[in-house]
Amino acid sequence: MFFFYRKSKNLLHQAYQVFQKSKKNLSSVEEKEILSQMQAFQDAILKKEKTKVIALWPAIKKIAKDKSKIPYIIRAKDFTFGLLIAIAIAFGLIRPMWFEIYQIPTGSMRPTLKELDRLTVSKCQFGINIPFTPKQFYFDENEILRNGITIFTGEGLNIADGKTDYFYLFRGYKLYIKRLIGKPLDTLYFYGGRIYGIDKDGNSITRDLNPEYLRNINHIPFLNFEGQVKPKGKTPQGILSPVVFYQSGLPVLKMQSYGPFIQSEILYSNGEPIADYYELFGIGNYGVSRIIKKDRYYLEILHHPSIKGAKLQQDYLGRYLPTLNTNKSYLALDSTHLKTIFENLYTARFVVKNGMMRRISQNSPPLEEASSSVYPKFQGIPDGTYEYYYGKAYQITTQGMTKELPSNHPLNQFSEEKAVFFYNYGIEFDLIFAPDSPYKIFPSRYAYYSFDDLYLMGAKIFDKEDPMLKEFVQEELSRKEKNKEFLPFIDQRPPFNCAGDIKKDFIEQYGLKIPEKSYYLLGDNHAMSADSRRFGFVPEGNIRGVADFIFWPFGNRFGHPLQPIYPLFTKSRLIIWALAIIGYLAYLVYHRKKGKFPYRF
Repeated sequence: MFFFYRKSKNLLHQAYQVFQKSKKNLSSVEEKEILSQMQAFQDAILKKEKTKVIALWPAIKKIAKDKSKIPYIIRAKDFTFGLLIAIAIAFGLIRPMWFEIYQIPTGSMRPTLKELDRLTVSKCQFGINIPFTPKQFYFDENEILRNGITIFTGEGLNIADGKTDYFYLFRGYKLYIKRLIGKPLDTLYFYGGRIYGIDKDGNSITRDLNPEYLRNINHIPFLNFEGQVKPKGKTPQGILSPVVFYQSGLPVLKMQSYGPFIQSEILYSNGEPIADYYELFGIGNYGVSRIIKKDRYYLEILHHPSIKGAKLQQDYLGRYLPTLNTNKSYLALDSTHLKTIFENLYTARFVVKNGMMRRISQNSPPLEEASSSVYPKFQGIPDGTYEYYYGKAYQITTQGMTKELPSNHPLNQFSEEKAVFFYNYGIEFDLIFAPDSPYKIFPSRYAYYSFDDLYLMGAKIFDKEDPMLKEFVQEELSRKEKNKEFLPFIDQRPPFNCAGDIKKDFIEQYGLKIPEKSYYLLGDNHAMSADSRRFGFVPEGNIRGVADFIFWPFGNRFGHPLQPIYPLFTKSRLIIWALAIIGYLAYLVYHRKKGKFPYRF
């Protein structure tokens, strides 16, 4: 009964508001009639005469719904004012300081988060953000957890196309989502798809960096060997020189041309000098690879980028500039290895049309607008949108949902040619990465050892006892004996000493050290993530929040994402929730005073 009368009071309030705004357009007869009905309805509520309230309900509801006599200018003013207040609260307070609904735009966090996933983001887990600026009123570094999926703004970072419009009215900076790996003054070293590290006090953080629930997530210390190359000058002969190489946003190498002679200087140091480029951060533990065919199939591995033997070379843009020297190795593949590769394939999401394929990307022109010299082609695949993950083929349906394809689908039918095609083209889907391309660019397929086993695509493809891998290692060592300048692609082992403790001095010398008040963030999809490896460290002020709950699509990823468990109650969360409750109670008080019952008509 209480709720019945409360609902009746709310209806009367709505009717009274409409009457107040429209009475200037009412005749005296209409005004008296409406006042009489509302007075009778109020008297019935006060006396709790339910039958009379029910009888008068239709007339009062009609008054509340009839806004036709409210002057247009008043309606427009009310709508505009209400809209502006809602936008101000949502955009100026709720979104930057409390929570947000976020949609994943790219595949940089696959398989944890996929394109068009929707999730809630907590903006007050470890700080209180200042709206419209990369700063905080309050921030607690201790509340941030390594491997947490973190939201940050691109303001001030070296990110192309980093601005956007919110509500079509406000110009601002895009928000990005990556996994937070390094905290201030951590030092990180990469080996075997894992990260080894020490914190600012010299304590090992390797276990925190490599939790068991993330065993399928691998990290690589670079996107490409050169990183970002920035010319600082040009010779009279048109050669770009000097040039500076940047990795993780840091200037790590300077190369200058003096005719055919290249002078190189390693710029990065944590105190002890570093002799060669590949020693940085564990780069030498990794190679980039593709499959080629000679007398048989081989895995061609490019590895150990070095300043020794550096030369002038023309890049794919037609520029001549100093370039790192690299080593090449060839590992023979038989049908068993190709099948293992096929059973562990992962690719970008790709569109197929008439056999031609392109990666789903904002920068990729539609298939009908591009010639066959741009996109690779493989006949026999039905038109559609697909992806491979962990060797399984999926079709992409409405709103980013996936459907596993049946075993008899052409994408699930193994052939050596298909394994080679999707290994070489499955990330970029661009013929510029073809083995016979004049540009000689390797795809984003990384090869590395982990305790003597050889991994591709994050999966063990060669066991250390594989005869072909053993033969390959012996050939690499033999090449080293014959040519002292050659650097063999063999396992260098993780940075542990004989007692099994982490080599702190080694990591301090060769590792990547995070500056104060800065963080290092990586995408789970190491082959397709523009992250701190490209734009560098993220300042503390740019950190906005943490991923909280995946609510779309339904399936095995529904719920909390793979990350450490954040506490429900933190100082900043309690403050924001308290302010939200106080604000809501203040609104209720204002609303109640404004519509104080009973009314004096």
